[in-house]
Amino acid sequence: MTNVSRRQSKLVSLPEAAALVADGTRITIGGFSLNNRPMALVRELIRSRRSGFTVIEPVCGHEVELLVGAGAVSRIEASYVGLERFGLARRTRGAIERGVVEMVDYGEVMMFDRFRATEDNWSFLPVNYLAGNSILEANPSIRAFTCPLTGVQLHAVPPADPDVTIIHVRVADAFGNAIIDDHTFAQGLDLLLSRSAKTLILTAEQVVPTEELTRIPRRVQIPSFLVTAVVHAPWGAHPGPMLGMYGTDENHFERLVNAGESETSFSDYLDDFIFSLQDHSSYLAKIGESSLAALVDAS
Repeated sequence: MTNVSRRQSKLVSLPEAAALVADGTRITIGGFSLNNRPMALVRELIRSRRSGFTVIEPVCGHEVELLVGAGAVSRIEASYVGLERFGLARRTRGAIERGVVEMVDYGEVMMFDRFRATEDNWSFLPVNYLAGNSILEANPSIRAFTCPLTGVQLHAVPPADPDVTIIHVRVADAFGNAIIDDHTFAQGLDLLLSRSAKTLILTAEQVVPTEELTRIPRRVQIPSFLVTAVVHAPWGAHPGPMLGMYGTDENHFERLVNAGESETSFSDYLDDFIFSLQDHSSYLAKIGESSLAALVDAS
């Protein structure tokens, strides 16, 4: 990286990153379950009044609950939407039951395969594990065919093909080189998502000089040429955990779960923590330094 000074920085603000995600976008949000979600940018998308998203994820959590509750989602392609030990994603479930949001069912493993198909630029991925699976009754996009070599029935699963992928990482430089540890399930998934992205936006806990990353090249698993934009977003996964950095804000999650009980209470939550606040810094100030510091001890 001898010509670092000649390269153009990809560092942008949260509003500038949100402007890259148009209404109606097919969007993938990194992390898994409650972990490592790019929540700072999710909140900025809501603050920007985006709508019509199709969300494609193996497993959806509070990031989708917020987006659906804010009216930003029209379709979900996933295996699950929920808040794990905190309970149901009530706003999402209600929107699906009312027909406001279309839910397209895929198995969790199948969703991983869909991103692998996108990574390899395949028009479909053949799978051999769907015999007798009830997903076939609910999802006409999965097509049966006969293997021309063995005569065995297989199923063609369409690729994920997101337009925009957003991932939250621990460390990046201004050009998009990023450290993403792949020793956990959630982080390994993010690595797959980064390699199957058309437009890749990173939010990062820390933005460091490139020279710091050149000293640990084996840990830089997302290279700059894959990345469209980088946002500095400390505490960007709150209220969920950022693995290895801070834990889950249990109290805030309970507030989010309780807010989902009605449209009015959820609207109040969105007003309190998104629409009434100018930016991510204002959000962190509202949460409070002492509350955030306590999460480091809980990680």
